[in-house]
Amino acid sequence: MFDTAYFLAWVLVFIFGTSLQKFCQAFVANRLGDPSSANKGRLTLNPLVHHEPLGLVFGFLLSVNYPAVAWGKPLELNNFRLRGGRLGRVLVAAIGPLTFLVVAFLLWIASKGYILGVSRSDFVAKLLVDIIQVALILCAFNLIPIYPFDGYEIIKSILPADWEPRLQWVEQYGILILVVLVLILPFFLQVNILFRFYVSPIVNALANLLGIGINL
Repeated sequence: MFDTAYFLAWVLVFIFGTSLQKFCQAFVANRLGDPSSANKGRLTLNPLVHHEPLGLVFGFLLSVNYPAVAWGKPLELNNFRLRGGRLGRVLVAAIGPLTFLVVAFLLWIASKGYILGVSRSDFVAKLLVDIIQVALILCAFNLIPIYPFDGYEIIKSILPADWEPRLQWVEQYGILILVVLVLILPFFLQVNILFRFYVSPIVNALANLLGIGINL
């Protein structure tokens, strides 16, 4: 059954949340000495700059619960220009999931009085809850330690430098791994193992940590 509130939540968070995420990462990278993305006009909140057609299509598929992986337009980053070396890389990557986490937390703080004060059938309250939930879902997805998610860059930057050559296969086959996890295995197993055993526990843990009364 089509869920209007959930659909709108996905569209709003994916389009505007991803734009905010990319802007924040470009801003931090620029402040740390790498103006590559800033020079490409990514220091803006304009969604047209931060999205590409195919990624948007998959984003809309997610909004109707179709198994897919959506993405925003990749940033152009030059890790060799970042001050702080590996720490700089971690900071830029961590801003990705952190952006969605902050959005979820601030919206919960601003709206929980209304959400908790009306009936569960209230459309606006459901929309707000769904927006918070989707923001947490995208935060968790960005933490997946598989290329090209931010979680992979975080892990790669934390591990000792001599591990980088060993991780090249993850970058080479990252998209294939995601296709297997998101499309192929759920088809045969009739369960989305990535969502159930990775994304959902992280969403619930983050919600509990921040005092957000939402469970996935």
